[in-house]
Amino acid sequence: MNNSGGTLQPMTNRKIPAPTAALPSWLFAMLLVAWIVPGLVGHEPWKADEAYTFGLIHHIVTSGDWVVPTLAGQPFMEKPPLYFLTAAMFVKTFTPWLSAPDAARLTSGFFAALTILFTMLSARELFGAGRGRHAALALIACFGLLTPFHQMLTDVVMVAGIAAALYGFALGLRRPLLGGLFIGMGVGIGFMAKGLLAPGTIGLTALVLPIVARQWCTKRYLMVLACALVVALPWLTIWPLALWQRSPELFNQWLITNNFGRFLGYAHLGPGSKPWDYFLELPWFAWPALPFALLGIWPERGGARRNPGIVLPATLALVTLVVLMLASDARDIYALPLLVPLAVLASLAPGRLSPAVERIFYWAAGVLFAVLAVLLWSAWSALHFGMPTSLAAWMDHRLPGYVAQINVLTLAVGVALVVLWIALMRYRGPESALLAWAAGAAMIWGLAMTQLESWLDVGNSYRDMMLAVKQVMPPHYNCVANKNLGEPQRAMLEYYADIDTQRVGHNDVTHCDVMLTQLSYDVVSLPGWRVLWHGHRSGDHSEHYTLLQKITPQPQPQPR
Repeated sequence: MNNSGGTLQPMTNRKIPAPTAALPSWLFAMLLVAWIVPGLVGHEPWKADEAYTFGLIHHIVTSGDWVVPTLAGQPFMEKPPLYFLTAAMFVKTFTPWLSAPDAARLTSGFFAALTILFTMLSARELFGAGRGRHAALALIACFGLLTPFHQMLTDVVMVAGIAAALYGFALGLRRPLLGGLFIGMGVGIGFMAKGLLAPGTIGLTALVLPIVARQWCTKRYLMVLACALVVALPWLTIWPLALWQRSPELFNQWLITNNFGRFLGYAHLGPGSKPWDYFLELPWFAWPALPFALLGIWPERGGARRNPGIVLPATLALVTLVVLMLASDARDIYALPLLVPLAVLASLAPGRLSPAVERIFYWAAGVLFAVLAVLLWSAWSALHFGMPTSLAAWMDHRLPGYVAQINVLTLAVGVALVVLWIALMRYRGPESALLAWAAGAAMIWGLAMTQLESWLDVGNSYRDMMLAVKQVMPPHYNCVANKNLGEPQRAMLEYYADIDTQRVGHNDVTHCDVMLTQLSYDVVSLPGWRVLWHGHRSGDHSEHYTLLQKITPQPQPQPR
């Protein structure tokens, strides 16, 4: 390593001034609020991730036990408890004014705001004043970010940790101790959100950086890493030690099975993956940050390795992608951490695009989101007025019997979102192309979550079904067995009906006298059992549920 400990001049020399005529701050703030807030409140836990996540939150709220994540009476050791614990605090704080699921979902809004903040700070630190706003626009415009960041998902917290660590790496070139503080905090947040994935990704990035760029071959960088380790240590030890003291078996189940076993594949958990899956998903998932990032760094393609502003986020993105490709299972939401470094790189695009390319991106966004807005308002009209008739018939087929009621408040919010979009589209400046995509994403998401939220809620929640099960439960029973129920169903059965179930295998005999089954076909009939209820979620005909009660043999009359 280089023994130099002075300030790194290449860092300041490579900063790229942002173009002038920036978007007014009040409009930018309104856009962020319009993107973050819709969808956080106003609906029940949705299938499938929200349902089981809220079940874990509900356990902490009712029991106060944060050490062992518990779902419907059974330990659930997939993830550490940071999201669940934070959400439980939000529930206890805001339930006088909000329902428990809505209060819990504010956790996602909180960590989404932190992710945007750290992404802005990273771009500003790497590229100079003005670029932070561009990075935020690129981030909130990403298609893949909209749904996960407005739901109860632990991935939201992990991405906030990645963003904090990225800012720490950037800041560490100038202020080692403070940079190490943010790296350590990012490692800890990511670890307490989803386990070893975030610390592993951040740690590999820390090892690769000195190999690819000399700016990290200094004693100052060693100081950054040492500080990060000290800060991360409490995050990495307090909960695991508490879990080990409670149950070594559960500790091993979490660490070995759900971390190494899931990543390497021998635990056979999660959906399988192929190495090229993410290459197929990223073009839409990371749109438009990905093309803006490529266009932003293209002018410096010859000297990119000499610019730490490009090396740092590019290294983090590539390391993250390699780690995801090596994992044995894959979901599109696992790619969320990639969006942060891509957004930072995309912040270079404003002022570097040719007028023709900028116009193409601008008008493509304008046309796409205008068409989507017309479709969403048409769906609203179909629900409330039955026009257009073909769309109304399709929506009625999806959720038969649903009766919509006009809500003046949500209608006004929807109109305001359209007005805000028009105002933002009228702005023409260096960042107008990025702004067009960010404003369109905020409008479309906001319209869906205000004008169609109640319809979507009926089709995605378990509330009505679980209340129906509760109503037909016999007054007396010793226990309830479940056959083929997943984590979301067990969690919602506990929340809505206060029923914990005991899992039984396919051919197992249960001592319980009530059983709830989930199958892909219609009513199940079992010898020695009678059907109490059969049903499914509204609009979902792929999952059928049957509640059965064991038939008690009648005593035979004794011969005289």
